[in-house]
Amino acid sequence: MLLLVTMAPPCLAQTNATPAIYRTRASLAKCKSTASLRRIHVTLHEPDRLTELVFYARLLTLSPRNVEAARGLLQQTPDSEEEQDQWMQIMDPPEDTKLEVADMQALAALYDHWPELMARAVLLAPEFMKTYVSYLVLAPNDIHSDFTGNAVKVCRKRPTQFRSALASLQPKDQEFIAGKVFDSKNCRAIFASEAE
Repeated sequence: MLLLVTMAPPCLAQTNATPAIYRTRASLAKCKSTASLRRIHVTLHEPDRLTELVFYARLLTLSPRNVEAARGLLQQTPDSEEEQDQWMQIMDPPEDTKLEVADMQALAALYDHWPELMARAVLLAPEFMKTYVSYLVLAPNDIHSDFTGNAVKVCRKRPTQFRSALASLQPKDQEFIAGKVFDSKNCRAIFASEAE
């Protein structure tokens, strides 16, 4: 059965995507093989960071040991509240977009698995540990993401690198993370999401 959404409510509509960009992201998220994923990706002319995040998240999903995918995903980590907001709304279609519910479901599934994919990525590409731990500053903004729960696994597997990366952050970020988000000494999440 084909369900179409004719228009997203304004409160849910993405402000950063045109209908064409949204359909491209959904096409990437629905790919069933790395070959089909790469075929779509190679046709893109200067994709934005969020589209690249979708590409690398799907690539790592399809190829779980792929270091290229791990590095690419970590390089696209949202590093501002604005980028995080766009990522949290990835499944919401722009206004006046006709689409299949499958598009929303595929993008929502990537969003749901992103914290686990990020943990896998940083264990494959530990040179990006600072990028990974930097996201802990933003993690409490997304109550539906279990980023801190997955960070526990990373901290336990690579405690020295994890703590060194945290120590390299700005003092105010270190203080915020230690006080409200993550106890790196004990590899324990302080902030617990609703996803746990």
